[in-house]
Amino acid sequence: MKKTLAFAGSNSAKSINHRLIEIVAPMLEGVDVIRLTDYDVVQFNRDLLEEGGTPENIGRLYDLIQQYDNLIIAVPEYNGLPSSFLKNIYDWLTRHIKGNTRFLEGKKLVVLSTSPGEKGGVTAVENFRSALQYSGAHLVGTFSLGKFYSKVNENNELIHERSKQRLQAMLQRLMD
Repeated sequence: MKKTLAFAGSNSAKSINHRLIEIVAPMLEGVDVIRLTDYDVVQFNRDLLEEGGTPENIGRLYDLIQQYDNLIIAVPEYNGLPSSFLKNIYDWLTRHIKGNTRFLEGKKLVVLSTSPGEKGGVTAVENFRSALQYSGAHLVGTFSLGKFYSKVNENNELIHERSKQRLQAMLQRLMD
């Protein structure tokens, strides 16, 4: 059975993108959910990298990611861009092994996003998708859920049937 790691690129305890990850995880077998806040690091800085290498938390996260076949990442959108929290961790991960930015080589990846607004973070997904080309990941698909609060109930269940069907179809491609 393929193993899948899922997380949201948010440092908010109330993240709706993490809630989306919690909705998605039970749709598949073998999904482990983590919080990136357990791997928080200082802001990327080339001087720090040259002086001391990557932070210990980045090494732990890198090693964890290598144990999985697939990744599901929910990307929060702030002003049309992925969160600086996610971007920072991504920058560190791409430099963990000197000379090898392709830390996701051979892994299948799905990128998700949600927001209270109509577009569901689609702009952040597209920006993050562009950055992922350097990581070596095989992007299986993207999914943006607009109007989160009208499509997810108080029990954190996706109640919008069309969105649920689209999401399940994409997740099936991840497991194929």
